[in-house]
Amino acid sequence: MKIGPGRIINDFIEPNKRQYAIPVYQRNYEWSREQCVKLFEDIVQAYKKDKTHFCGSVVYAPLKEERNIHYYVIIDGQQRLTTVYILIKALLDMAESDAERDAMKEALFNKDKFDTYDVDVASKMKLKPIKSDNRQLFLMMDGKTDEVDITSGIWRNYDLFCRLIKEQLEVGMYVKEIYKGLEKLTCASILLDDDDNAQEIFERINSTGIPLGLADKIRNYVLMTDADQEKLYEKYWLPTEEAVRRENMAAFFINYLNLKVDGFPREDEAYDVFKAVYTDGAFTNQKMLGEIFHYAKYYKAFLYGDPKYGKTVNALLADLQKLKQTTVFLFLFRVFDDYEDKIIDQEVLEKVLRFLLNYSIRRLICEIGSNSLRGLYKTLYARVFARAENKQHYYDALVSFMMQLTSKDTLPTDSAFRTALEQKNLYRKNALCKYLLTAIENQGKEQLLTDNLTVEHILP
Repeated sequence: MKIGPGRIINDFIEPNKRQYAIPVYQRNYEWSREQCVKLFEDIVQAYKKDKTHFCGSVVYAPLKEERNIHYYVIIDGQQRLTTVYILIKALLDMAESDAERDAMKEALFNKDKFDTYDVDVASKMKLKPIKSDNRQLFLMMDGKTDEVDITSGIWRNYDLFCRLIKEQLEVGMYVKEIYKGLEKLTCASILLDDDDNAQEIFERINSTGIPLGLADKIRNYVLMTDADQEKLYEKYWLPTEEAVRRENMAAFFINYLNLKVDGFPREDEAYDVFKAVYTDGAFTNQKMLGEIFHYAKYYKAFLYGDPKYGKTVNALLADLQKLKQTTVFLFLFRVFDDYEDKIIDQEVLEKVLRFLLNYSIRRLICEIGSNSLRGLYKTLYARVFARAENKQHYYDALVSFMMQLTSKDTLPTDSAFRTALEQKNLYRKNALCKYLLTAIENQGKEQLLTDNLTVEHILP
């Protein structure tokens, strides 16, 4: 790590053949009007008083070199750098002379003086925001203001800076003087090297704001310093979020980790467990993201269904959901792997799901506590198929194993089930009661939609 005094313009904006990328996991550009006005006033005063103005820290790390452009990733300071970049564009458009305009262009864009490296349009810009902001900035820098989304923070603050610059020009200031004020902006420049843990530094920097969730930390770990982070984000992370849905990401990762390690990691320790899984498994970022997406597709089917598995499988999965039997997912991850690998066919998959539903209903009615279920489903696959030949009789091996258990996890017998159904207080098990009555009601061709009905509607 190299820490030292820096200047926003001299050290970050002006140097040629550099591009600073805002990582895909960072927030959108969202500086407020008040923040922009305050910065502009500080810049004007810095010029008039001929004094430097400290504006925070910039933490960055090298990514790669391509077409003679040095690429860096911004870990902290993206909002300030983006704001300064927008202000320089406003100065360019408000400039009154060709000399001023040329100076602003040289600050904003990389130059390939002898056209040696075939630098493309995207590489010419010295700043690359996250995807949602990048298009707006690109359009604005390219002069296509009629295509810019005027509701974006990029445009809103550009328009504000144009008006603020105009006010200063009207009272006798020049564009070059405002730019000289920009040159007075100083910062703490923190360049990370290969020995620094960018993830930990990012987490410490952001620990004073909204706490990062488990999924945020994992995303940063596998994307933060990867040279292909944008490609990996698009190919794996975004589809994972779309499949699982953001509100379910933490629960998904807990399930994934339960699949990978002994014991049951709590959410507050799950991130450290994930890092150990990554390290011990000698994963690359791409391999890890690929595995996460692989299981995310199953998780999506468990929660919401998936047409590729057919109507019956989706209905059985939905029934397990209605009964809140989500602990079964630990076992189903392996079963669905066997289905995808063609070890079992559609018929066997349906029989296994139907058995697990039957088992869940019997257990609920017989009031067998659920505290042992996680442990059962976590080890069930390994215990049933400890002998590889058992997979040749997949369904029978599962049922046989469950019937031979001597613990409370054994399959409740028909007589035990019948007695419990007659004598236990079924009515207070709302989800189960509604499920059973609906199943009886909908045995015929006419199907009653019961989503908005209570037990009292169905019971008569």
